[in-house]
Amino acid sequence: MKVKCTTVVDALGVEVTSSPWMTLNAIYDVITLLADPSQGIKVRIISEQGPWRPIVVPLRAFQIANNDIPPNWVVKIIKGSALDFAPEQWMTPGFWEQFFDGDIGARQIYEMELALILNQTCDDSGHKSA
Repeated sequence: MKVKCTTVVDALGVEVTSSPWMTLNAIYDVITLLADPSQGIKVRIISEQGPWRPIVVPLRAFQIANNDIPPNWVVKIIKGSALDFAPEQWMTPGFWEQFFDGDIGARQIYEMELALILNQTCDDSGHKSA
């Protein structure tokens, strides 16, 4: 899944003119999606800071550029009403905290699952599609 940035927002989802994390009109790979009735739909993208700095952003800041669902996504119901779409290993409690704390095991899991997500957007020749 890919999205095109139509509005640049800060960490709180407030519209801003620029950000070190995202660029207007840029295309981003969506690596997770969370649909929560109380918070709306949010996507985790690979930020402008690189693959080791993914960020969570409201989907309203984007338009869908490619709606192919990554092959390693599963869905989990959270708190009875929210839907989390992501690789199953990333849904383990504490995974993202461990990842951002630099845990080697979490980083290896992230790298493996991220490769599956990114490779799903390749064409038959193995080249990334736009």
